[in-house]
Amino acid sequence: MGNDLDAVPIYNDLGSNIGGIYHTNKVREMVIPYVREFFEHVNRVSEYHIIFHSCGSIYQYIPDLIDAGVRILNPVQIGARNMEAEKLKREFGRDIVFWDGAVNPQQVLAFGTPEQIKGEARNNIEEFKKGGGFVFANVYNVQAIVKPENVVALYDAAYDFGGY
Repeated sequence: MGNDLDAVPIYNDLGSNIGGIYHTNKVREMVIPYVREFFEHVNRVSEYHIIFHSCGSIYQYIPDLIDAGVRILNPVQIGARNMEAEKLKREFGRDIVFWDGAVNPQQVLAFGTPEQIKGEARNNIEEFKKGGGFVFANVYNVQAIVKPENVVALYDAAYDFGGY
């Protein structure tokens, strides 16, 4: 792709709302070596950024993913167990970029008020952007049940609180 590509996504859904789907040792044995090999290869042959995608609570795997070379995590599923902005930023913020995570899409965006959305987004944005390493985005596609005024509130939050 030459210079026409900035980033390469790799998709591995490892989490559920309550934790990792697989035992941590099995992920270390069966997933991490391939992630490391892929990242090493891409870094050898290009300057592309690699975006590691995994929905759910993947907190237990993040140290191993970082060790394997992951530098961008997408999505950050706010609302899943152990995926709180403050905790993630404190423990891993020096090593990884968090790509989204402004609001809980399953609860706050779907069922909250515009005020709740802006409040949660403000708190999470301010936490994640400390020292850099945050890309504002919605965790998922916007689901059909989300009211238009909630989408507008999310975009307003990005403009009001998202700048560096």
